[in-house]
Amino acid sequence: MFTQACRWGWRDSNPAQWADPPSIPNRAPVVPEPGDVIALIEEAKASRSPEKARAIFVSATTGMRRAELCALRRRRDVPDC
Repeated sequence: MFTQACRWGWRDSNPAQWADPPSIPNRAPVVPEPGDVIALIEEAKASRSPEKARAIFVSATTGMRRAELCALRRRRDVPDC
């Protein structure tokens, strides 16, 4: 934007040319072991809200992003098993 403003004569210099983008931390993802996921699903089945077991299963097996999981609708997208 500033470069174009300089070309059009709106600005004398581009202050953004000296800016550096922030560094992005390089963090390794934390991936649970399959046994841990199975234990979590079994605990959810035995809890007061057994429907959470299905949500955990879908999130663990599909690789969907968080926003995609939040957009799911129970009756429309996830059939009763």
